[in-house]
Amino acid sequence: RGGEAPPPPPPPCWAGVVYGFRRATPQELSHFCPHATHGFTYTTLIVEPTKYLKTIMRRIEAMGGQVSQMQINSLSEAKKGVRVRSRATGGLREATLVVNCAGLFGGALAGDDVQGVTPIRGQIVRVTPPPSRPTLTRFFFVDLTVDNEVAYILPRDDCIVLGGTEQVGDHNTGIDAKDTKEIMRKCAVMLPAIADAKVVSEWAGLRPSRSPVRMEL
Repeated sequence: RGGEAPPPPPPPCWAGVVYGFRRATPQELSHFCPHATHGFTYTTLIVEPTKYLKTIMRRIEAMGGQVSQMQINSLSEAKKGVRVRSRATGGLREATLVVNCAGLFGGALAGDDVQGVTPIRGQIVRVTPPPSRPTLTRFFFVDLTVDNEVAYILPRDDCIVLGGTEQVGDHNTGIDAKDTKEIMRKCAVMLPAIADAKVVSEWAGLRPSRSPVRMEL
């Protein structure tokens, strides 16, 4: 329509949950994401999983929790094979509750061979803040304008995480150089200063996915 800007998108369903949700001003868009015609801004929390999980584990151990490693092939086998120490008697007893947190392999433990759990491959790139944006660790950016082509820039204490990929059915946990190049390209479109960021490391992993979701108690 003659180069007109697209109409503003409706607020997402979670708009009422986060702090300070509002539409970004033209000045903010021009400063942070020059290619964007519309955007949202809000305040939220960012959790760094590697640090958070270590903290949770320390709390569990402080409360008497124990870690056991073994190979199991079913949830019933897990319940019989795991022994927990009773606080009342100090003796070992069979677990009364088993929570399946096996991720991609959770379907195999639950005997879920019909629908199955499918991997979604994700790859990220860790970079240092670009010289022209040393305060980038205070902001995050997510671009959802292209279906299945999510781009995001997430700050951490020691780096900035760039992403990502959502490759359904891909079991590859190795680093794909083409994905790294595409992630850098997408993030540089969103924030041009990223083109000058130094790559620190790369990582790839598999997320579990199932449609429909299966939940049983």
